[in-house]
Amino acid sequence: MLQSREQFSRMDRRITFQSRIIGENESNEDAEIGWEDVATVWAEVSDATGREELQAEQITAYKASEFTVRYRAVDVKWRIVFDDEKYNILSIQRVNRNGYLKILAAVGVKYQEAGT
Repeated sequence: MLQSREQFSRMDRRITFQSRIIGENESNEDAEIGWEDVATVWAEVSDATGREELQAEQITAYKASEFTVRYRAVDVKWRIVFDDEKYNILSIQRVNRNGYLKILAAVGVKYQEAGT
C-alpha cells in the first residue's frame, strides 16, 4: 500500500492524450485533419534519452521521455501533449498487474544542416 501512495505522489505533471481525427480529402482518401483531446491525466515524467541522426542530409534530433500514469485504455496511435510539446507514443508497458502504464514517447525536431 505504501508503494502505491509513493507512486501517486510522484505523479505531479498534467499530460493530455490526443487521438487523430481522420477525414476525407479532395480525392476521397483518408487524411489526417486534426487531433482531439481524449483525456487529461496526472503523470510522472522522466527524460529517457536524446540523440541526433543524419538522414537525407538533414540532422534530426529526438528527445524521448517516459510517462507513468494510472492504468487506462491508451492506444499507441495517440500522442501526448506535455509542456506544449507533442510526443508520439512509441511503446506502452503495463506495470503492477494493470496498476500503472509506462509509456515511452518521443518528440522530434528536424532542421536543415548549415550549408545545405
